[in-house]
Parts: sequence; C-alpha cells; structure tokens
Amino acid sequence: MRSTNETGHAKNVAHFEEMIAYCTGYGAAYQPSKGSMQLSSMHQLLMEARTSLVAVTDRLTAYMSARNARIEAFEGLPTLASRVVNALAATDAADKTVEDARGIVRKIKGIRVSKKEDLAPKTEPVLLLVTEEANAQVPATNAMTNGNNSTTRSHSAAQTSRDQLIEHFARLLALLQSESAYQLNEPELQLPNLQTYLNTLRSTNSAVLTQEVEWSNARMQRDQSLYRTKTCICNVAQDVKQYVKAVFGLSSPQYKQISSLRFTRSVK
Repeated sequence: MRSTNETGHAKNVAHFEEMIAYCTGYGAAYQPSKGSMQLSSMHQLLMEARTSLVAVTDRLTAYMSARNARIEAFEGLPTLASRVVNALAATDAADKTVEDARGIVRKIKGIRVSKKEDLAPKTEPVLLLVTEEANAQVPATNAMTNGNNSTTRSHSAAQTSRDQLIEHFARLLALLQSESAYQLNEPELQLPNLQTYLNTLRSTNSAVLTQEVEWSNARMQRDQSLYRTKTCICNVAQDVKQYVKAVFGLSSPQYKQISSLRFTRSVK
C-alpha cells in the first residue's frame, strides 16, 4: 500500500473522499452506529469541505485583485504630489503656504521633516508577500541593538501606511483649496480631478480591507469543517479508523487501507 503522507487542506479533503470510497466498498460490513460516521453524514461533510475550499480560493482571488488595484492607485501618489507642490510654487502663493505643502509631500514620500540621528544604518523597505495563510503587514517598529547588546525600538518617522498617505494627501488638497492662487490649466492638477484621485485612494484601500475580512471569514469556515468541530473531517476520519480496526482487525487489509490515509491538522 502506498504511503499517503502529503499535507495540506486539499489533500485532507482528497483523503477523506478516498476513505468514503473504501467504506462504501465494505458494503453491509460497514454499519457504524455513530451518526457522524455513517456514509450519508460523511458525504455531507465532504461536500461542505469542498465548498469551503472553493470559497477560500475565490476570496483569496478577490483579495489579491483588490490589493493589486490599490497598489496601482497608490504608486503614482509621490510623483503627483511633487507635481502639485511644484505647480503651487509657480503661483503667487505665499512662501509659508508652499513650505507647508512641501512638508506634506515629504511625509507622503517618507522623508523626515527634521533631521534625527539614526540608530542604525538605513535599509531598503521590506516588502512582505501575501501567502494563502498569512496576511501582509507592515511592521510598526524596527528593532536595533546598541553597544550594550540591549534592544531599542524606534518608531518610524516615515508615516507611509495607506491610511496615513490618504490623510496626508487630503491635507494637501485642503491646503490647496484654501489658496486662491492655485488656479491651474493642467487638468490632472486641478482640484476636482485631485479630489477624484483622493476618492480612488480611499475606495481602493477600503476594498482591500473588505476583501481581507471576507478571505479571513472563508478560512475560518474551512477550518471549522476540517479541524475545529467535534464532527470535523479529521475527527470523523479518526473515528472511522478506530471502527474499521475494531470490525476487521488490526492486521486486516481493510484497516491497512484506511490507516494509510494521513490527515494533517493544519490548524490547532
């Protein structure tokens, strides 16, 4: 008998389907009294598990699509903000207004407004990849080690989370709206179009958050079906193995068939 020790959610479901096929083949000899082990219940659980796997895949696809749309929306923000402040500087706006706008743009670009002694050499931003089981997160702090081998945490001065970037750009538009000298002929730099772009930043960011929640809920539902309830696939499979061993014997070919099917608990 081949070894079936592959892991993964889909493999667990495939093994459960194979177990049902073996139990069906035992005919009248397979007559468990426990409801969850009866073939009708096992078929229902298999259908629910399949549905949950498809739902996770669909929700992950929707999340990645929303995430890509957000990346595309935000990637032009630093350049656009620079163009806006340069255009403002070319008007009759007060020097203080222009300087305030430049300060906002520096925050959008993640540049310190005031100099600060670095505790460690600068590094490139870390890009965290999204996997099926991990959400992308941006670390809030950076850990550095000083000469005494103690760890010091310094909060980043670059306020560049998506929410903060939206807030910075909104502040820039509010500043422009208060400046009567900001009257441009270039459509992409005019206030109505800049406001539309701000709305796009907000909507794409919200879409990612919504899809992330949907993806998380789908994973929880899948885990309930496969791992977390008394009648989940892993528990029922274990019960079936015990029953087949009791009915046919430890050395029986039937038990060897069933016992070779491995079910990995991917969630504790």
